[in-house]
Amino acid sequence: MTKNNQSDTDNTIQYNRRASDRGDSVGGIQSGGRRKSDRPHALPRSNAAKIAIACSFIFSAALIAWAFTLPFRSTAHLDTESLKDLPEAELAKLEYEARLSPQAYVEYTRQIDRRLLDRLHDKNLPDRNLPTAWDAREKWVKGVENQKQHLEKMKEEAGEKGFDKNSIEWQHQQELEKILEDTPPGV
Repeated sequence: MTKNNQSDTDNTIQYNRRASDRGDSVGGIQSGGRRKSDRPHALPRSNAAKIAIACSFIFSAALIAWAFTLPFRSTAHLDTESLKDLPEAELAKLEYEARLSPQAYVEYTRQIDRRLLDRLHDKNLPDRNLPTAWDAREKWVKGVENQKQHLEKMKEEAGEKGFDKNSIEWQHQQELEKILEDTPPGV
């Protein structure tokens, strides 16, 4: 802290401070004013600047309005006597659909619809092809017939004597007979 002013009569020390910081000034931050040393606005708003900004907005709005209303104000298309006199659109000449006859166009759109439906059908198929109920039944019937043939073949191999009790062949024969007993009749 530096001592700048010290009076002989008063032994108080006064430090270098702004008058507005001391609290006894009329203008200052405490009373809502600004200091002279405060930085001014970066862009002072003069009346000319405000008028220039307002004019630029008005000009932009007028330009956009003029551009969007131009087709409605044009009278060039009113001079033609009929619509047949109007020139054809260039894109309509070039596109494939525009060159088709009405019947060919209908067939063309139906072909597009069929392709779309085929794609949707393929998309909606399950990830793996599951068998239908008929396919599952046929597979099961073939499995039962194979088990019957396998059991008959085992009985032929065993002969009249049969397999030894508790042997692997005998246990397998017993399991096959149990499975075939559980099958529904008519298979």
